[in-house]
Amino acid sequence: MTPAPPGGWPAVAVVMPTRGRPELVRESIAGVIAQTYPGEIDCIVIHDQEPQDESLAGLGEGQHRVRVTSNTRSPGLSGARNTGLGLTTADYVATCDDDDIWHPGKLEAQIRRMIADPDLLAVGSGIRLLLPGGKILDWSGRSERIPYELLLRNRVKELHSSTLLIRRVAYDKAGSYDEDLPFGYGEDYDWVLRAARIGPVGVVTEPLADIRKNAT
Repeated sequence: MTPAPPGGWPAVAVVMPTRGRPELVRESIAGVIAQTYPGEIDCIVIHDQEPQDESLAGLGEGQHRVRVTSNTRSPGLSGARNTGLGLTTADYVATCDDDDIWHPGKLEAQIRRMIADPDLLAVGSGIRLLLPGGKILDWSGRSERIPYELLLRNRVKELHSSTLLIRRVAYDKAGSYDEDLPFGYGEDYDWVLRAARIGPVGVVTEPLADIRKNAT
């Protein structure tokens, strides 16, 4: 059994907006539930501008639970993410898109990193890009810390919305997702930029999530 860190394993909330991907979202949820992480996981699936699929709650197992709700804020990703944030008080919040899949050890590796580096507000990870034609590209993290100056020039794939684990206090400092962005575009990048201005942002360099570039 994996030794617990001092203070035990903290609860983690996973915020997962979805719209129009009934099959892919099940794969994304399965990746969350299959985590080797020994602590509690509360996977919150937020349907945006579509009916709720209550059957998704049945995908949870043991301490890794799933609950289903609808976006009660502005239509789009920012409103859906903020809806999820409003439904949890967990000290750690992870985000995952409805077409991406976590590797089993993702959360455990990231929690260990956050506990080891208590100044980090958020941590991403290396990724594996799933490309058209069955091609796969490993994209390891370029650095264990990502400075604000680099983020201004580059979105940094390792800080993708499907890799991030965030301390709840980071939202208190940087604010929630901006629902006034045109078409909600780049809401994750906008938030990471704000976070990086006020505190350190890091990366677990190992690829820990599959990011689809072959799905609509």
